Amino acid sequence: MQIAIVVLGSRGDIQPYIALGKGLNAVGHSVRLITHENFEGLVGSYGLEFYPVKGNVQEFMESPETRKILESGNFFAINAHTSKAAQQAAIDWAKGGLVACQGTDLLISGVGGLFLCAALAEKLDLPWLQAYIFPFTPTKAFPAIILPQFISKLGGSANRLSHHLFRQIMWQGSRQGDQLSRQQVLKLPPAPFWGLYNSVNFRRYPILYGLSPSIIPQPSDWHNTHITGYWFLDEASDWTPPDALLNFLQTGEPPVFIGFGSMGSRNPEETANLVLQAISLTGQRAILQSGWGGLSQRDLPKTVFMVDSVPHSWLFQKSRRLFIMVVQEQLRRDSGQAFRRS
Repeated sequence: MQIAIVVLGSRGDIQPYIALGKGLNAVGHSVRLITHENFEGLVGSYGLEFYPVKGNVQEFMESPETRKILESGNFFAINAHTSKAAQQAAIDWAKGGLVACQGTDLLISGVGGLFLCAALAEKLDLPWLQAYIFPFTPTKAFPAIILPQFISKLGGSANRLSHHLFRQIMWQGSRQGDQLSRQQVLKLPPAPFWGLYNSVNFRRYPILYGLSPSIIPQPSDWHNTHITGYWFLDEASDWTPPDALLNFLQTGEPPVFIGFGSMGSRNPEETANLVLQAISLTGQRAILQSGWGGLSQRDLPKTVFMVDSVPHSWLFQKSRRLFIMVVQEQLRRDSGQAFRRS
């Protein structure tokens, strides 16, 4: 079977679907991963066919405007900003996706690429599986992930309503772009104002969740849904650690790991200084991963080693005493605090 996985977002959004694609490859299917052009090397290193859609997420995430909005921590402002960018790119994504999906037998997507994939499945009359890495299906068991968890005290109906609200936030931010791509590229009628969540395609096929049932047991009201376990991605077979990193790991106590992923920062130098102060106070050795935050620090102490990208599966196997710390910068002018741990 020829399968196309449509996934848009940052590396954290893309990586689980590479793992899913590898698993499908291993049982005999041909998998094409359709994503942003800057992930070509990552996708190719795992032996999957790559087809790009226009846009470089890293450049977008590192722009001054995006960094400022991400730093605010305001989900609604972040969603509005990304939705505006997605609207501008929607036509290009539809053009690229339409070409990339020719000759495929099955489409798969998660939240990143959800509405694009729904439109492509409709245009090409293809079966489509939803495959998520966080809860997106309405349930009475717990609230939506972005909303306050005290909602659960209001009962199952409030929980379920919170998921519908979350889904509308995602849809309404994408609706105009979706309409443009449907009209100008795919020649489809516009989707309903409230989205396609009640359409036949959304309900016809099974839904997959790359989650652990030990962490999120399957709710009783999730029907035709399968929680498969996490889609973890091992390091590429041709990856080798830098000698300097090996020397650092072998010449001292196991370090703390501090990672920023794709989180942005308007002042990476200040962030680096704050992190170094925290490391000094704890007396730890540390590996500092800059990620897409652009974190930089020229004069690192000997107890700190900075890396750009290292497979976590490899790094965490080097020592059982390795800890994970994710540091999020949070400027608080009124309290004088500059960051908090999350």
